[in-house]
Amino acid sequence: MSRPSPRLAVTVHDPGGNFLPGLQRLAGPLTSTFAGIGALVTDDTAEPVARFLADTLGARVDRAASDVGAIGRHRRRSVELAWAEEAPGLVLYSDVDHVLRWIEARPDEVDAALAAGAGTDLLVIGRSDAAMARSPRRLRETETIVNHVYELMTGRRWDLMFAIRCLSPAAARVVVEKGAEDTIANDVEWPLLVEEAGLDLAWFAADGLTYRVRQDFDAPADGRDHDPAEWIDRVELAAGHVRVLKAHLGTP
Repeated sequence: MSRPSPRLAVTVHDPGGNFLPGLQRLAGPLTSTFAGIGALVTDDTAEPVARFLADTLGARVDRAASDVGAIGRHRRRSVELAWAEEAPGLVLYSDVDHVLRWIEARPDEVDAALAAGAGTDLLVIGRSDAAMARSPRRLRETETIVNHVYELMTGRRWDLMFAIRCLSPAAARVVVEKGAEDTIANDVEWPLLVEEAGLDLAWFAADGLTYRVRQDFDAPADGRDHDPAEWIDRVELAAGHVRVLKAHLGTP
């Protein structure tokens, strides 16, 4: 019996409509790769983006107020929207800009990750060493701390803060029903919860992952390492992830 086709879960916060050209350009690869899409779209997102997701891509769309402290909750809701009770299968979660750039740059790598995800409950997808080396310095220097603490706790040298995950039906249920981290630090909560539930985890190192802030979605390179506010934001994000790791210290 063949497995059900994978589904895509995304969160979308795009007041400026910066993602619309990418969505239009990549509608074909998205619909050929995924059997369906669940999208949590913030109320501040430009309406053409929300309409394109619903009308052209056929996504199941829910709306929520824009709240940086609710990103984790929005992500759980997108998984709920993508997961199909009638044909439970693999769900790939990603922030929408990440998956758009990845599927455009390396569709072969997306396919390979989905194949790997079919063999485990939670596949953590992160940057390869080469991709991390190409990331902005403010990400490398702050996220390395989070990844190192996780390695000390689990023995796994994984890149956690790129927010792409493949979830089996069992893992999706754990995340939706037991997830309590409403901030972006769900990056570390989901693997910890799934492991604590006795499910299997695996790792996929992706070379085609790139980072841009939303306003620079299609820019050829990141140019914001000179901005102290961007550095402060990344330090605060890392601190939130460490807070969650601390809460799980000593958990079997």
